[in-house]
Amino acid sequence: IEPDTTVEMAFKVDGYVESLLKVGGRNVQVGDFVAKGAVLARVRQSDYQAGLDASRAQALQSAEGLKVAMWQLSQVEAMYTKASLDAERATALYQEKALTKPDYDAARAQLDSTHAQVEAARKNVEVQRNLLESAKAQERSSSITFEDTALIAPMSAVVLEKRVEQGTLVGRGMQVFRLGDVATVRMAFSVPDTLVMALKLSAVLPIHVDALPDNAF
Repeated sequence: IEPDTTVEMAFKVDGYVESLLKVGGRNVQVGDFVAKGAVLARVRQSDYQAGLDASRAQALQSAEGLKVAMWQLSQVEAMYTKASLDAERATALYQEKALTKPDYDAARAQLDSTHAQVEAARKNVEVQRNLLESAKAQERSSSITFEDTALIAPMSAVVLEKRVEQGTLVGRGMQVFRLGDVATVRMAFSVPDTLVMALKLSAVLPIHVDALPDNAF
């Protein structure tokens, strides 16, 4: 008689097992019932804390960089607006021969200069935005890795196998627990070849077990 559903549990990160689930004041053992969401074991988190802290710091720094770039863009856009108005006035005065050619050229040059500054500032904002997105992605990845230091039961089940103890060095993908959901069970048994042809799909068979000899299932 076997659990209808079994799950092999493996860590997604490397490290030393720092703690195990406590059941009745002792470390979890084979045969113990564990609830869904219980932390079966945890790898030493300090090995991954530094990476998470660094990614968070980088995300904050990138956010500040984007703020500065957007402020700089607002400043040069204001300068460009002023330069545009000055250029319009200079053009009108120059056409009326009320402004010298050098002054007109200076106004046009200022307009071109501020326009170039606006384009450069916009590109910088885009670069800073991309850096922020990259930093946020790295932070999410580091956070997921940090969370993966905990091995969490995906369902309420019985521990069928346990292959680690506190202090065990585990590798990524190493199977350390096998859980079985015994709310529903199935029976696996051999059938003599002389009876195989008598079995029909969906046929209901009475089952007897030694533990409960007077009961048929």
